[in-house]
Amino acid sequence: MAEARIRAAEARAAVSNGVDPGEVKRRAKAAVEQAEAERHADAIELHVRQHLERQSKTLTESTWKQARLALEGDVLRAWRGRLVARSAGAM
Repeated sequence: MAEARIRAAEARAAVSNGVDPGEVKRRAKAAVEQAEAERHADAIELHVRQHLERQSKTLTESTWKQARLALEGDVLRAWRGRLVARSAGAM
């Protein structure tokens, strides 16, 4: 209960200084969402998927299927959930 009173007092002080606590909260949430989107944009899975899409246009169907099985089976099994930027130094 004391913590809630402290937060309320801080919010009142922010409002009296011309700061909208709701806007601060929205911006913080947007920053977290942006960081998560950037993280997903650098995920190994995304890069493998993009590579396979590009290769599907140039390889024969059987070769593409072999590449897909190798990448999805071996690479993703070992590297799923990792980021390319962090994994580049591990090779």
